[in-house]
Amino acid sequence: MGNEARNHSAPFLEDRLRRLLNKREQTLKKEYDRLLEQTTEAEEYIAGIDDIEIRNILSLYYIDNLNWIQVAHRMNELYSGSSRKKYTDSSCRQKHDRFLEKK
Repeated sequence: MGNEARNHSAPFLEDRLRRLLNKREQTLKKEYDRLLEQTTEAEEYIAGIDDIEIRNILSLYYIDNLNWIQVAHRMNELYSGSSRKKYTDSSCRQKHDRFLEKK
């Protein structure tokens, strides 16, 4: 009798799990769509910045998801031929902060 009771409840549990998975899938899809929209808005905002240096810093940080040390390394690669001082994590963060404070 123990097996029979388990066999009768199996379809109910499968159906319940299927509904829960569908609900979770829908929730994840909505979240994915929301994040995609925000990413697109951020990319469009950054693309509209006239200052190429600031545009690169913001793009590396927000779009490429690099930390400030990685941003500084990448900026030094991008501007390696330049005679300006080297970028540091602090200098990149300061340029970022000053730009956003103006906005």
